Amino acid sequence: MKKLLFLILSTTLIFSSCNKWEDNEAVNTEYDVVFKSVQASLDNLKATCENPDAQYAYVKVKHSSGTEVELYPEVFYLGGTAYTQSIKLKPGTWTVEEFILYNDNMTPGDTSDDILVQGTPHTGSDYSGAINNPLPFTTQVVAFEKNEIPIEILCFEEVEFDAFGFSWFVIDQTAVRKQIFFGDLCAKHPESYIGSLYENQSNGVQIDMPAIFKIKVYDNGNFVEEFTNAAWYGEGQPLEVTYVDRVGEVNHFTFELYILVQDGTNFTYKKFHTWAFDDDQKIPAGTDNVVDFVLGNCMIVDADLILAPYISLPETATYKATMWLDNQTNTTPNTVNGTYVDALISNVGSVSSGYELYNGSWPSWCADKNTTIGNQAYNMDVYSSLYPDQIPAFARHTNVWPMVNWLMNHLHYYPMTTTGDVQDIQDAIWILLNNYTGGSAAAVQIAADASTYGAGYVPLPGGWAAVIFVPAGTPENQASPDIQTMFIRVDP
Repeated sequence: MKKLLFLILSTTLIFSSCNKWEDNEAVNTEYDVVFKSVQASLDNLKATCENPDAQYAYVKVKHSSGTEVELYPEVFYLGGTAYTQSIKLKPGTWTVEEFILYNDNMTPGDTSDDILVQGTPHTGSDYSGAINNPLPFTTQVVAFEKNEIPIEILCFEEVEFDAFGFSWFVIDQTAVRKQIFFGDLCAKHPESYIGSLYENQSNGVQIDMPAIFKIKVYDNGNFVEEFTNAAWYGEGQPLEVTYVDRVGEVNHFTFELYILVQDGTNFTYKKFHTWAFDDDQKIPAGTDNVVDFVLGNCMIVDADLILAPYISLPETATYKATMWLDNQTNTTPNTVNGTYVDALISNVGSVSSGYELYNGSWPSWCADKNTTIGNQAYNMDVYSSLYPDQIPAFARHTNVWPMVNWLMNHLHYYPMTTTGDVQDIQDAIWILLNNYTGGSAAAVQIAADASTYGAGYVPLPGGWAAVIFVPAGTPENQASPDIQTMFIRVDP
């Protein structure tokens, strides 16, 4: 294994001039500077260098005015002493920032394989203490005077390169990668998309339309670029997403999918999915190499990504419980549609607001067994149970909401002619969402049916889905609700 040769050479800067004497030109005239190596012998250090001869030097100097000069003078040897070609510098104070000698490895003109053989250490590097005057240091170029300024260099072996504190260029190898996307949008009410970009598609608005969407690209958590197919209204060609993968380092990519959907009376790009992968990995794209997705389930397809139906919902609403089943004095349920709670929804707008949720009375259920809710009006954040990852953690129940939605779509399986029947449904919901153990045998059976048949259930168009109400402003990671989490069912 090679070792560092602790060789110190003394190199002299020789400044010479043969210009005509003119006082008014002395400041602006450039003067020749020659680097001359002089071998020095020091105690217990080798006085010869086993590295190959240098063919050129890299010299970086900076004038006190701020002018910085980088030069690559050739090196030649006379009687064992190395010299550089003369370089021109104007008079004044100069800082020597870099001085390195290179061997061209017998490939002049190609620097990719050149060998660093000698150089001057920087202050603070491991071997700066081996010389008297490490870099950077200042020197003077004086007009019409010969200047000899010693500069010391050390022999360099590659395994000890870091010890010198040099900076060098590392080629940043990159790969440009591409992934291709195409999507479908299932619109429950196609007419609600009149006035959107979808109306510009060749067939106008339909139940099933090519999706107009955006892909936001992130690399190691940093936003890189956004791609969209809006320019061609999502039809006729897929969306190509290109991105840079830097070779030699881990690139963790995330692609966020935003689809243009109805949002009340407006049209908004909403986030529906995030893909994550590393380096040269790809998102599953089947045999056609196109990542295809479907928003909704209006069609039977073998898509790479099938997203649950979209429900146009307001971000917030006012929720007020007006009657509970256990407030009643008779045995026949008289809440709205015989459910556990009557809820008055307000501050959303009328049916024409464009939302599936609007002002009025709604049949409602309790999602949380362990927290109460009063009969006052509460400002609530509104969430779709079809996208549980967007719900605060305590109400997320990712694998359970599909079971609750199955139950909401199959209430006709179970009689609700008495308050006891309605209580069984509510208890079954608490069993599913809260591991409640106090329900009747009928409630336990209902919960078991929902667990058996409702795993992964997604309602079809015309079916029902739970819309969840959580106190407004609840942090995503809060451990428990401030008031009881409630839900109603709507048709997605």
